[in-house]
Amino acid sequence: MNTFISDFVRIRNAEVIKNGEKIFQLSSEPELQAAEFYRLLKMSYPKFFKMDLLAQWGMVTAELLLQNSSLLAADPFRVALLFQNITASSHADQAYQKTLQEIPSPALFVYTLPNIVMGEIAIRHSIKGENTFIVSKEFSSEHLVEYAQTLFDQDIADELILAFLEIGSNEADIFMLRISTKPSSHSFSKDTLLQLYETPLKNH
Repeated sequence: MNTFISDFVRIRNAEVIKNGEKIFQLSSEPELQAAEFYRLLKMSYPKFFKMDLLAQWGMVTAELLLQNSSLLAADPFRVALLFQNITASSHADQAYQKTLQEIPSPALFVYTLPNIVMGEIAIRHSIKGENTFIVSKEFSSEHLVEYAQTLFDQDIADELILAFLEIGSNEADIFMLRISTKPSSHSFSKDTLLQLYETPLKNH
């Protein structure tokens, strides 16, 4: 089945890029950039500030990805989520580990599972389809495309939100896309995925 990339968001070096165009240049400290992004988007979602950084970054990136548009699939059970990163939920794990020295924090413990970010996005955007979070040694366009294409070929999904979310203390490395059968200028392939990941800015 032929599939296409309809929109993509790339975040690197504090630059927020959508479909090749810079939207924001974040200026705050790395740990505060997701909150800065949230305010720039004028989001209203109080639960956001209770989330860990992985979930916060996923939420604001999905918000920009879907801004001024709706999900293409009419059935929320036909929208899938496929996410990948390298360090799983290590940022939240480290924060939770520090609380073990006194009173363990249940609020932090919740986010020691990397797939929680998908749950937060699913709640926000009423997505109820297949969801998978893969932890790999590196960004792997080949594995992502192979897995995603299977969801379409086996008639499990009509639309997919695919993301690489690597969150560190010093920088966020984020790539999120909408994939569907609706024709667009970008076909969904491992080469296209890798090219968009490595060269996010037009004329950059």
